[in-house]
Amino acid sequence: MPRLADPATVPGLPESRLSDTDLARLPEGSAGAPWRVRMRALVWWQRARHPAFDWGAPTLPLVVVAFVDYRDTPVGPYQEVLAAAMVRRGRRVMGQVPFIAVNSLPSVHGGRANWALPKTTASFRGGAADGAVSARGDGWSVTAHAAHLGPQIPVRSSAWQTGPLGDYRVHLRARGRPVLVDSSAVGPTLTPWLGAGRHLGMSTEGEMIVGPPQAA
Repeated sequence: MPRLADPATVPGLPESRLSDTDLARLPEGSAGAPWRVRMRALVWWQRARHPAFDWGAPTLPLVVVAFVDYRDTPVGPYQEVLAAAMVRRGRRVMGQVPFIAVNSLPSVHGGRANWALPKTTASFRGGAADGAVSARGDGWSVTAHAAHLGPQIPVRSSAWQTGPLGDYRVHLRARGRPVLVDSSAVGPTLTPWLGAGRHLGMSTEGEMIVGPPQAA
């Protein structure tokens, strides 16, 4: 049996805190890993400003931020915003997510239990496919506006992520388009960490598989 995290005790940034009300409303269970999903995403890369978190590994000055519209998942459709720092473990570079928010309580449970992702709840306006999207939670907000820079190209990737339950792999098969993203993040730790700026990114649509954590 895979090891599961306690949804109430997953570590994350203050903006990822789950309220007592939402914690009480979580379902008792959700689909286990792996998850195969269909999605549209707006992703960008930016230099880290102030990684205010105990990463447990050397941190690189790079953050990946994304808005995702999940069209088909084991817990139904939902929207998501996340920020992942790049950390180094030996020769391997991988992402670690201290901030992530969704508009689905089953997704909150699944992310926290299966991968110890500190999912909290948020409201969204617009979508990743629209080129203009925002998310707002308790004391924080993230916004993004994207302008296309080129034609669609095939995107294939297999990236390692890490968290309290271990390392796990994310496989992506999609079509993507280069974009220029104007973004802004507001919050007690999001502002100094992400701030506001213009960044290179990509708009993608395709399939993603998030594998189960592999304990060290």
